[in-house]
Amino acid sequence: DKKLRVYRKIHNAFMAFAANDSVLPFYRYSAERILSRHEGPMVAQLIGPKLLTLLHNAIEFPVLEEAAVLSPAVALDLLEGGGAALERFVAESRVPPAALNLCGSSITAGDLNDAQMAEVIDILSERPGCLGPGPEI
Repeated sequence: DKKLRVYRKIHNAFMAFAANDSVLPFYRYSAERILSRHEGPMVAQLIGPKLLTLLHNAIEFPVLEEAAVLSPAVALDLLEGGGAALERFVAESRVPPAALNLCGSSITAGDLNDAQMAEVIDILSERPGCLGPGPEI
């Protein structure tokens, strides 16, 4: 039995910057430096979530929880019409998600297939409030 965990982390599916914000040029500079120095096979998410998490742990970016990440476990529960992961996601959400990172990498990893991901998208499109909190829209 897997223990369900909730993570409040930064991710790169949604980022917003003001025109005069110094973070974006610094992030670009850092990513370019890492890529120019990297040797060997590319590490998944090296200049995305891994770099952003490192920076976030040091300087704590503001995070908009309205841009959430949908784990494979929550997606599978959506397909099944409910389950512990979906219940935990809804219970732990501070705000209803306005945007979702559906983790396309979960298809590559074999957690979901293309048809399942398409069905998840259909469910979310038909019932946009199904991830709560609050009553379904």
